[in-house]
Amino acid sequence: MHCLSPWIEMSLHCSGYGKVGCCAFSGRPFKFQEPYNILDLWNNIYFQKLRFAIANKQLDDTGCERCKFAFNDDRNINIENCNKRQIENYKKIMDEYKHKKLILEGYPLMYQFNFNSSCNLKCIMCNQADIRDIHVFDEKLSAECLLQNKEILSHAITIRISGGEPLCSSECIKFMKTLCIDKDLVDVELDLTTNGLLLEKVFDYFVYKDKISISISMDGIGKVYEYIRKGAKWEKINSVIDKLINLKQKYNKKWKISSVFILMKSNLPILVDYILYCLEKKIEPKFLLLSPTRDTYQEDLINNPTLLNEVKNWEIIIKDSVDILKNKNFHSQANFLERFKEILLNSLHSGKDNNDCMIYFGEGFSNIELIYGKKTVIWGVGSNYKYCLSQWLKDNLNKIKFIGFVSSWKEHWGKKCDGFPIFRPEELLKLKPEVIIIAAQQVYRISILEKIKTIGLKDVIII
Repeated sequence: MHCLSPWIEMSLHCSGYGKVGCCAFSGRPFKFQEPYNILDLWNNIYFQKLRFAIANKQLDDTGCERCKFAFNDDRNINIENCNKRQIENYKKIMDEYKHKKLILEGYPLMYQFNFNSSCNLKCIMCNQADIRDIHVFDEKLSAECLLQNKEILSHAITIRISGGEPLCSSECIKFMKTLCIDKDLVDVELDLTTNGLLLEKVFDYFVYKDKISISISMDGIGKVYEYIRKGAKWEKINSVIDKLINLKQKYNKKWKISSVFILMKSNLPILVDYILYCLEKKIEPKFLLLSPTRDTYQEDLINNPTLLNEVKNWEIIIKDSVDILKNKNFHSQANFLERFKEILLNSLHSGKDNNDCMIYFGEGFSNIELIYGKKTVIWGVGSNYKYCLSQWLKDNLNKIKFIGFVSSWKEHWGKKCDGFPIFRPEELLKLKPEVIIIAAQQVYRISILEKIKTIGLKDVIII
């Protein structure tokens, strides 16, 4: 089966850009502005082209060409507890998917709404933290405009909300209030990703809704939690979790509560303790691999495996964690950790150091003066550059030796952006930049780093 995503899910971001709601998608977004009709966005030329590309196996330059699920999507969408309206919409969408329709009568089954880039923390591995030092997106996703599409939204199975920290956004809280209380939206699941510290703002709304999934980003407990999640206090998050669990029990809710743990050097020593904490609180432990960002090289056990020398008995820690998880029937999480261990062993035994041609700033843009006077290029000319770095470049042109831009997209090559040329990635070897600032969205970052290594650049500062 070909990929379901262009037929079932849509993502809207506070920057004013939207895309297919797939976490593996690395293609370009489309622009939107208020007021809008969701059905018009759902059937715009962007979605039509993507559906055509998937249906006809023409993936070049779509953002799907490297995805293993493009023609192997075996997802099962659970409609067991859905109402009649949701089930009818699901059947219509699946029929249109089966017949490879490009313009759909059915509505999205799932949405991803990102209301803000701001946050109340500055976590050591965050891929947004250093950009916030330069720019915070204006909130271009308003509750009022979204809720003018309430009838369409009511057909959805799930609405996912993330950030930034979404509960820092007043628009997000307004939207969540209606999503929880409005009788037309009662059967639409709220799937919230949050650091949890501000959850008490919405407790009064949660009690009206049964279908809630909450994923709390923690990455540790105690002092390790406070070290990783800069600005947070362990006493506070522990108290909020207790209150959330008590609220769930008091109102006899079947909310799904989980905690996310990004695996890195600083928290691997307490992995067992973290799992035991989750089991005690009756919340589901989940694990993620660390995504390379501007500041993570000294935490990245996979790409910098010599760090394992600093984690005593790391293999035993993972084995004990796997045993506990299997004993409690968390088999998928146990399998994830076993695979993580295999990756670490392969990296260690191969002497792998994926970033041997790169130098990272420990504090990202807070030490930006270190690149003053150096030959610099910016990789990326899209929305992330426009909203995050264009003003910074104007303010700092007289401080750096700016050569121009690099783009992964061939239609940009040979053109100009803000008066400077846009080069092919292969031209970097001739240009010999001392600094490459990656302005592309996080989803592109790993492939860009791989491309830089393939080109063969040495001793380059990567930001």
